[in-house]
Amino acid sequence: MNTVTYCALAAVCLTYATTQGVPGGASPIGTDDVEVQAAAAFAIGELGSEYFLVKLTKASRQVVAGSKHILEANVRRDMADGSKKFYTCTLETVTAEWKNYKELTKMCCDLTTITPA
Repeated sequence: MNTVTYCALAAVCLTYATTQGVPGGASPIGTDDVEVQAAAAFAIGELGSEYFLVKLTKASRQVVAGSKHILEANVRRDMADGSKKFYTCTLETVTAEWKNYKELTKMCCDLTTITPA
């Protein structure tokens, strides 16, 4: 394959990947999507009863053996002393409905100074 053909093929592949997403990769999805809302509710529930979803800021879905949702969210934690802490979290869930399987596979939260809505 000559250099011109290779460069043209690479340009076509790059254009496709940036407009369509990477095949098999995560694709953006609206934060108001029913599945996203269910995944967020599940993930927050797994964190514990002192955690509450303030706002979903970003979501994507990847088809795996089921669905993997990657969520970015503002989360509030009610402390035992009555104070509140706010976090920016990345949460990942995997759901396989036909197996009745749900799991929070990743939780990474940073303390933040968000202003509650």
